Amino acid sequence: MSVQMTPFEKLQNLAQRSVALALGLPEQTVAQETLQGIGFALAGHAFVAQMGQVTEILDVPVLTRIPRVESWVLGLANVRGRLVPVIDVADLLGVESSVPLRQRRMLVVEHDDHPTGLIVDAVLGMQQLPHAAWQETTELLPDALSALTDGSYVFQSKQWNLLQFNRLIQSERFSAVAIGQSANKAIGLES
Repeated sequence: MSVQMTPFEKLQNLAQRSVALALGLPEQTVAQETLQGIGFALAGHAFVAQMGQVTEILDVPVLTRIPRVESWVLGLANVRGRLVPVIDVADLLGVESSVPLRQRRMLVVEHDDHPTGLIVDAVLGMQQLPHAAWQETTELLPDALSALTDGSYVFQSKQWNLLQFNRLIQSERFSAVAIGQSANKAIGLES
């Protein structure tokens, strides 16, 4: 005759068998330090910006044009109740973008609590790049892009150039948004 088990005893028996047959967790290897960032494409090159530099990723929003500004200032956008100037990074830097504006993406970056929308060709998702893949050289980039990078990560057969948005935003060209202002600065006619 078999022994009748209470429901509680059946649960205990099941738990003991599960523990006995469970596979152990794989051993943790030494954790790799990584750069976490947002990958994006610009002028046919892959870039990454450190995670803290980008506050939002959006489709290109509806824009309100601003008169008498450089062509790379696309206008103003209302982003969650804040007016955000929107800049075409490729046009600003004088590099070619073959992606139509409506198919591109906007990265919102903050500098001194001022948001700026930077239009890039595509967003390539969150990237975790091992520090061991770092090199101080970059692929052959146009000079304007090379000046904004510190180096690159070569990971899984792809080169990710580390772009510093703060260099772009603090550049003299970036602050010369009014038509003719950059020409006046070049010849010393600042007002």
